Amino acid sequence: MWCSQFPDAVSGVGARLSAAGVASMSSLSRHGVRAFQFTKAGQIQKSPTDIASEAAAALAGAPDGATFVTSKSEDGTLQHTFVTADSPAQESVAFALAQAMAAASNEVDDVPDLVSARAVAELVVDGSVTPSQDTQAGADFTTLARIIGNLLQPGEWVAVSVRKPSRSGETKKQVRWLDHHGQRTHHSRLSGAVVVSMFAGASTSRRAVEVASRVAAGIPGFGLRVTARPVSVAPAVMAWMALAGAGVAAAVLGVTTGWLAPLLAAVGTAVAAVGAAGAFASFRGLLPSASRTVREHLRWGLVPTAPRRVLPPKPPRAERVRYDKEGVLHTEPEFTGDYPLSPSAFLVGPHIPVALVAPHSGSSAAVTAARHAPPEMRVANGPAIGVIDGEMTYLDYGDLWAGVSVLGQAGSGKTKLLEHWFGTMLRDRTRGVVGAAPVGHSMIAFDTKGDGLATQQYQAWAEHVGDQNLTVFHVLDQAGHDGIDLFPVLPGEDIDMWARKVVSALVYIWGEDSIGARSFDTLRRVLEAGLAISDSPHLVWQIESASLPVGASPFLYADVLLTNRGDQVGVELATAIKNAAADKHDANRAGFAYVWERLAPIYGDGKTQAQRAQLVDAPRTKIAALMSAEHWWSRPNRRTWSDLLSSHTAVVLNTGIGPSGTLPDDRLREDMSGLLLYTLREDIRRTCVGWFDQGKAVSIFADEVKHIANTNDRVIRALRDDDRALGVRCVFATQTPETLTPEVRRTFLGFGTLVMFRQEERNTVNELVGDLTLSGEGWTSADIVNLPRFHAIVRATAGGRRQEPFMVTVPNFQAQRDAGAWQ
Repeated sequence: MWCSQFPDAVSGVGARLSAAGVASMSSLSRHGVRAFQFTKAGQIQKSPTDIASEAAAALAGAPDGATFVTSKSEDGTLQHTFVTADSPAQESVAFALAQAMAAASNEVDDVPDLVSARAVAELVVDGSVTPSQDTQAGADFTTLARIIGNLLQPGEWVAVSVRKPSRSGETKKQVRWLDHHGQRTHHSRLSGAVVVSMFAGASTSRRAVEVASRVAAGIPGFGLRVTARPVSVAPAVMAWMALAGAGVAAAVLGVTTGWLAPLLAAVGTAVAAVGAAGAFASFRGLLPSASRTVREHLRWGLVPTAPRRVLPPKPPRAERVRYDKEGVLHTEPEFTGDYPLSPSAFLVGPHIPVALVAPHSGSSAAVTAARHAPPEMRVANGPAIGVIDGEMTYLDYGDLWAGVSVLGQAGSGKTKLLEHWFGTMLRDRTRGVVGAAPVGHSMIAFDTKGDGLATQQYQAWAEHVGDQNLTVFHVLDQAGHDGIDLFPVLPGEDIDMWARKVVSALVYIWGEDSIGARSFDTLRRVLEAGLAISDSPHLVWQIESASLPVGASPFLYADVLLTNRGDQVGVELATAIKNAAADKHDANRAGFAYVWERLAPIYGDGKTQAQRAQLVDAPRTKIAALMSAEHWWSRPNRRTWSDLLSSHTAVVLNTGIGPSGTLPDDRLREDMSGLLLYTLREDIRRTCVGWFDQGKAVSIFADEVKHIANTNDRVIRALRDDDRALGVRCVFATQTPETLTPEVRRTFLGFGTLVMFRQEERNTVNELVGDLTLSGEGWTSADIVNLPRFHAIVRATAGGRRQEPFMVTVPNFQAQRDAGAWQ
């Protein structure tokens, strides 16, 4: 039971919650309480009367002691939380409260951190208080939220607990008191009014007092003169110290008196000892005190419930004239009456505690208004996306050829969603699910983030669904043995065609501005020579000025010919080719003659080092950038893209940290990722002809599109627009669309399905709003900026046409898998 989780100091609150019908703890609760966070879901269009009525109906189901908290996190974001009993009924209470203020409620695992505030202040009435003629007429419901949003500093909070008025007549006494003062329209007269206590937390007592006082002053129609007092152990300590002082005085008196001296001295000493012990125990929190009670509540995200008045209040009376017993006429002055409640209790309208946590401040987290998902998106004919209205929504296998793009900041859930889709497609292809290309489905996943974590998840999904046709390539791991021959010499392809193919791939990753016409020509010539040398170890043996590896990749020998190991080594290697071309006994004499002819503009007779430098200075850096990946180019066990595609292998390409722990540099990681995609697409064009009509598919996953298309959109645009007949399905994601080049961003955002997690960059948000409003519905930038974590807006293609956008909550599919709940 909820109350059993608390120390004795809060057992009274626990008992009241237990009496309200508390069930046993749920799996989402913390120590018997449940916490619901409110996020903005649109503008408030209701009248104050409607808000008060809905709040009253909702609070009728809230147990005594339930607490409303507004806190500001260290990043400056306001969080609005309702902490209540661990009862199934409280979910509907939170939902009703959210509906009353145009918000959404989401249960969270953790209660607000109230303990971190070093000082706490409590609001109390100020002496013989009388209600002022304050009014709520014309007040904006969100005024208090804005005041709190501007007031609170990171780490500070304000909270109120609520309870129902006692049966002893708190409401009646309040009304009588207000009537006497002419307050006929006070909010506490509303049906469903509740009794609250208010606390504030901050780094210092002075600041906590200031926060509590200013929040009270900002409550429209509060109408009471109040003050805030620090919650401190000092009063309890001082009371015990007073007792100890009395004991000391008695002992001293005993010493100076006559026959009672021994008794007074003994009693005084005992009392002094008890007082001193009590003061020490109170200071350490070992004895009950107001401070200890508050602190015990704060641990669970609560503040103490407003106490009830011990002595009945004296009722107010008007001035009157009367005769006394002696028949003398005299006037009895007006008595304004005692404050009808306990000094720290306030009877308020039901909307007041709700206004305290209304998530409508500029620094509040918010959520876009929900839109219903189209019927086509509720049909399970593809991977699941997320939940709306209690139903799962799905991608459509039949329309994945139009591409899927996902936008999301770090931690939003986009990568986990891609990994889940990868696992779903693995499962469906092994089960032969209609639409999942059961005839043949090749899958390529790029893990380009650098940490290798996505690779582990792709492997975990394959193991979970029992797909054994998965191969992982750790591209930049120095210890790897398996690789992909990105540039095989194809049948009918001569040396010049091969070199042109390679340089075209380099232009893709570095751009035409980086590799101009002259650099293109020079690279082609040295790569032709590099290919010839790679197959001719006897040429390498002739080098005397340096030790070159035998059987290395063409890139390494091209790097030498570009003088990256010194001009002398390049000259010696070129001379070896020249000698082979003149050797009548060399079986490949004609081939070397052609290569030497191609190298003539760089190393021909009479060419000086200065002339050579003019040709090689620009392109030399391009090949040099690939030398850190020589282990990849020369791996002994290399397959081709054509082989991997034809065998319908699921391939994971990890360009980050591998098993050996080697950490690649970011530039090389992006270069290799771009080359992998470019060469993959080239082989798809050769290998996958007619796959769409044959019911086959090749799905490509990339969790950061800028790593595979960092200079132009030529490849991803072709994959989207031209390669449907080849069975291509692209599933790409990016964290920061604004960093993409304009043409890449336009192509990426133009995919058939767009899943948008929270975005904040102005240009990107405006672009997304323009895309969403093409459907005719009213979407605003706030809908995208205010998306909470793990929520996304989906604009999808299904059934062959564009669907109306909608919002979903994306479940933690990975956690479901690990718990055995994912099928």
